[in-house]
Amino acid sequence: FGSGVASSLVEQPLRPLPPRPTTSGANVGHGVHSDWGRLMPPETGDAIFLWLNEVLPKPWGEVLDAGTGPDSLKWLARGPAKSITAVTASTGMQATVTDEVSRHLHP
Repeated sequence: FGSGVASSLVEQPLRPLPPRPTTSGANVGHGVHSDWGRLMPPETGDAIFLWLNEVLPKPWGEVLDAGTGPDSLKWLARGPAKSITAVTASTGMQATVTDEVSRHLHP
């Protein structure tokens, strides 16, 4: 960062766990509100995220999403994370993530 390039940090503090839907599918949860009134993101059909759901022990605790993007942050917002810290060096990606994901996370 010595060349004057600024990094951006988008951090979502501690939040309660969202309720789990009882059925599966790519759009389950879309339009459903969590306990704290936030819109739950839709479930993903992405093979990597499905695999991670199977192999990662739960609960996740505090999660760092380095090089964050909307897809990973939406997936994390559905999971059993105690908190999520999302980091990006791109101000454009920070704006994209804020625009697409903020309605799914507790401020």
